[in-house]
Amino acid sequence: MTALGLPRDAWGLLDHLVVPATRSLVFAGAMGLALSALRVSRAAVRLCAWTIVLYAALAMPLLGWVLPGLRWSLPNIVGAHQVSLIAAPTPGTTVAPATNARTMGGAEVALSIYLAGLLVLLLRGGLGWMMARRLYRVANPVKDTDVLERLRLCLRACGSKRLPRLAEAETLSVPLTLSVVRPVILLPANWRQWGAAKLDAVLSHELAHVARGDAFTQRLSLLHRAVFWFSPLSWWLHHHLEELAEQASDEAALDAGADRTSYAETLLGFFAQIRAEIPSGPRRVRWQALGIARNTGAEQRIERILAWKDGVSLRLTRSVVLSMVLFAAPVVLLTASVRPSLDAKPQAHQIVRMETWRPEAAWLKGLRPNRAKRRRVALGGHRHSHRRRWQAAAS
Repeated sequence: MTALGLPRDAWGLLDHLVVPATRSLVFAGAMGLALSALRVSRAAVRLCAWTIVLYAALAMPLLGWVLPGLRWSLPNIVGAHQVSLIAAPTPGTTVAPATNARTMGGAEVALSIYLAGLLVLLLRGGLGWMMARRLYRVANPVKDTDVLERLRLCLRACGSKRLPRLAEAETLSVPLTLSVVRPVILLPANWRQWGAAKLDAVLSHELAHVARGDAFTQRLSLLHRAVFWFSPLSWWLHHHLEELAEQASDEAALDAGADRTSYAETLLGFFAQIRAEIPSGPRRVRWQALGIARNTGAEQRIERILAWKDGVSLRLTRSVVLSMVLFAAPVVLLTASVRPSLDAKPQAHQIVRMETWRPEAAWLKGLRPNRAKRRRVALGGHRHSHRRRWQAAAS
């Protein structure tokens, strides 16, 4: 690889990341405007919408490479002005040849910073996955037939057919949901002291995570944040998906029959336990686990639970999901295929400005004879015509 090839390859790699990130930001803005215009308040519906944004953001690099480009010409105002300045030297001065601002050192530094951020986030996600797997292996399965029957009843109530494992761990003080392929609901060791209503609410909340596949969505969100960590959308989207996942599970627990006040008190008790425990507790697996007491917008969650009313907002059904996909698909395809390009031809007034500073220009060389010709025409067609007219009058 040549010395000029390295910066081009490095900047080309970064361009292939920045352009899809910009397109994803545009599509996310369109989705946010649509949700605001429709006044969607149901957390499950909003979670589905922003999950579509996540999938579109991950597919945007491939779509931009596969789809045919739609050219969108933009006026090259800045480029023409720069050309006029470069081509307009003052008389008696020498202009140095233009150099490319993207040097080899700049490309290497930019690429190194990006790879360092990518590596740190991938290592962080891998560490959380290893801790979650370790907790998964040491958990003891729950064999209480009454609790397992309650789990099946809650599963039928939420409309899901995927029955997860139920286990307990002595190191936990709040319930968690782990794994994507073989999900498991982990209960703290003191779950036997809970009442029936509290146990049903906790199981309904965690089963909602399993039914929607929130663990898989969280993994994809972590991958998206690691690859596009330079984009503010990746950080905001990951945090927002976590908040919406917990709010949607709260709605599922309330739909299953949980009392608003009792459920809010249960959450407050879990929040207090998390704040009081040492960092070696469930916080160590918070990167790869979903839990009812995840501290994401705790105050907002309590307010939504206390103000919750059943049947007053749009529910997430198959027809709603299909409508959202049909709305998002053309917008995603259009965003991924548009290729903005600057118009290479500068404007006419900019050409005149560029050439008026160049006395050696060809059109200025022909300007003096044209002016002399117009002067001769005004005097009678020749510069000595006034002498001939005087001689004729004297004779």
